[in-house]
Amino acid sequence: MLKDKTLGVVARTLDFPAAPFGKNTFFFEEMMQSKENLPIDVFFFSPEAWNRNADTVKGYVFHENQWITACQEIPKVIYDRYISRPNENEQKIRELRLFLSQKKHRFTTNIRLVKLVQNKIKFHEFLHQNQLPTISGTTLHDLSEQAFFDYFSHTQAVVVKPIFGYRGENIDKIEACNNKFILKTKHDTRQFSANEIFPFVKRSYDNGAFFVQAMANALTINNAPFNLKILVQNSGNKNYQLTGQVVRVGQEGRWVSNANASGLPGLELESLKTLCEEHSAFSLSEIKKQIQDICLKTAHLLHDEFGDFCELSFDLLLTKDKGAVMLEANSKPSRWVFNAMVKQYKPKSEKWKYFKNLRYKSVRYPLLFAVNQNW
Repeated sequence: MLKDKTLGVVARTLDFPAAPFGKNTFFFEEMMQSKENLPIDVFFFSPEAWNRNADTVKGYVFHENQWITACQEIPKVIYDRYISRPNENEQKIRELRLFLSQKKHRFTTNIRLVKLVQNKIKFHEFLHQNQLPTISGTTLHDLSEQAFFDYFSHTQAVVVKPIFGYRGENIDKIEACNNKFILKTKHDTRQFSANEIFPFVKRSYDNGAFFVQAMANALTINNAPFNLKILVQNSGNKNYQLTGQVVRVGQEGRWVSNANASGLPGLELESLKTLCEEHSAFSLSEIKKQIQDICLKTAHLLHDEFGDFCELSFDLLLTKDKGAVMLEANSKPSRWVFNAMVKQYKPKSEKWKYFKNLRYKSVRYPLLFAVNQNW
């Protein structure tokens, strides 16, 4: 029998009975194993199984280490883990989210907040308005030729990025060099004159879907870019905590710090100590304080505008002159990096236990948040 409190998890399902949620299955199984004695049940379902005219929806429960099909009413509290793919028809998931909102179901992260962090320009505007350190950007639609070249008066390069980006894809770099401009994409490098570059950019990119951002004076590790992935979670009642911090290293010579693309494991923040001492205006201890201050202040400001939310991850850059600056946020943070960190250490060692515990806590937080809601 289901308990009085049931958390509904929305996720993409695949036709594999042993792993009905693909790669997310492992995460969901860990979440269920972390549930222990919490007074809550969990019901998993997909948008494809939902019919607005039906009173129930077919989905799954996890019982005795097995996935079992079940059919029930949609729970009142929703943990949305449905991640859209590039160029996917999103009509069904949009309809479901709208339906749930209209029926007063509560999302663990407010839909308006999700939309804000998905839109990089809107999120940057929020950061600027609240005087949080970030990097300025301008949509191509609003970018004048004068403003474009003004960027190069204080930086040697800019990036052209999609407003709704996905895993660091389609981010291009433009460098100024000896009165020439070098455009670097993932697959190509081209050179332009000062008269050619701006018209080409305006003509070649969707002006409503891309923006230009100054290239930060960022620290690198062996000529590879990196960023800081910070997980902020809340067990309820504005109790925001930094529950995970890791360094994600990109590919050598690239300008995008995307751990998925590099294939490299994450690094501990402590590994940056010498780098900070030799190349930054700030020590590692000062950087750590900056990270905590920026992330927690951002979380509380978002809370004040959108209400209690369960979790966000923040991507920060470490610059040589300004320290930590906020790049973007993710409303559906992954936790694979904690397992990647675990695999770097000898089983049962102190480091192994530390990262194993971080992973355990991070998958348990959505359940704690749901339990602490006003049912």
